[in-house]
This record gives sequence, structure tokens and C-alpha cells, in this order.
Amino acid sequence: MFRCLFWLVALLTIQTTCLASDSRPLKIVTDSWPPFAIEESSHSAGMDVEIVQAVMEKLGLPFHLQFYPWNRAVQMVRHQKVDAILSISRTPERQTFLHFPEEPVSTAETVFFIDKKRLETFPDFSALHGKRVGAMLGYHYCEELDSLPLIQNAYRSSDLAQNFNLLMAGRLDAVVEAEAVGNYMINTLGLSEQVVMVPRARFCRGGNYLAFSRHLGNERLAQSFAEALAAFKHTEAYQEILQRYGG
Repeated sequence: MFRCLFWLVALLTIQTTCLASDSRPLKIVTDSWPPFAIEESSHSAGMDVEIVQAVMEKLGLPFHLQFYPWNRAVQMVRHQKVDAILSISRTPERQTFLHFPEEPVSTAETVFFIDKKRLETFPDFSALHGKRVGAMLGYHYCEELDSLPLIQNAYRSSDLAQNFNLLMAGRLDAVVEAEAVGNYMINTLGLSEQVVMVPRARFCRGGNYLAFSRHLGNERLAQSFAEALAAFKHTEAYQEILQRYGG
């Protein structure tokens, strides 16, 4: 009974917020970031996508999700051309133009992937300093990593598969990426037996959020979404999504 009442209160709150602005579907953008967000020809999939779909359905709040290169997606929400951006991490700079809900959609941890044949060369993180690392264009990791010359001087690409191909060709020494995302790409490329993670090198554990532009009314919308998301995480449907994507 308590859960039903909670959903009812959240529904009424968020609907009131939306009706106060307009009744059009929310415009949400993201980048292809499997297994959290997967762009497919006929529909969108992924852990974060399905969680947001389930919460929005419970709330009766329509939305439209579109995929763009990450830098473009960030600029679109910064300039309020869209309502929200999915699978974004919280940074002080981003908080100047986004409302972050208190509840993340998912969590991730950043690691470094290397060619298995070079494991003795890179037995720990310190061995990577001064080496060639591949990172994603427009991505922030966390202050701990972003402040390092290793990341500041990294080769940046908008294509994670390209980074792993460069790694296997010996043109990069390591690839930095969220563990789940890197593992998904390695399996997709058939490199699961050839690529490993640098031991004892885990960073930036934090949330992936659905963050809202600073358009009038979106602060309350972010709060309402967080409350509904927190309730959804206590359901069997949420556990099924995690199991489906290995979360």
C-alpha cells in the first residue's frame, strides 16, 4: 500500500510540474554507450535506457530519446535545445548548467585496458605514466584522473572500437573506459581473450544520471524523477533489468 501511495504522489507531482510548462514529450539525448545506452535501428536499448523507460512509464511522462556524439549532446542540453541528457556523470562544471537528481540511474567504475601480452610491462597503474592512453572525445572521468597528464594528453576519439583497434595495433598502450562499457566492446570485437585490465587500478566510482537542463521548472522535475527512480529500484522489474545487462 505504501508503495502504491508513493507512486501516486510522485505521479501527481510530476504531472503538475509538466502541465505547468507544456505537454509535449521530453526531449532526451545521449551517446551510444553500451551496455548503458545502445542505439539500434528499430529501437533504443541498454540498462540506463530501460530503467528510464520504466520510470517514465510509471509516471505517465512521455519522452523521446535521440543519440548524438557526446560533445554535441552536451552542448544541446547546455543551451537548452533539449530537456535532459542520459548517462552523464556529475561534475562541478556540469552542475552550472544541469539539474542533477539525487538518485543516479546506474553506477560505473573507470579502469584501464591493455593488451594481455603487455601485462608484465604494465603490472600496475604507475607503469602507465607517460604512456599513450586512448580516451573518449568530450568525456570527463573524475577529478582524480582528469587532473593527470596521462588523461590530459590522451588521444581522444569519438569511437571506442577505434581505440581498442589502435591498442591491438600497438599504437596505444592503454584504453581508459568504464569497466562495463569496455568489457561490452571487447566482447563485441572478439577481444575477450586478448585484452585485460590493469590490476588494482580502479577509479571514479560514481553515478550515471539523467540530468535536466536549467529550464524553468526542471529543478522540480529532477527531484520528482529522483523520488520515482528510488522507488523503482525496490522492484523486481529493476532487478530484471540489471540481470539482463549484467549490472
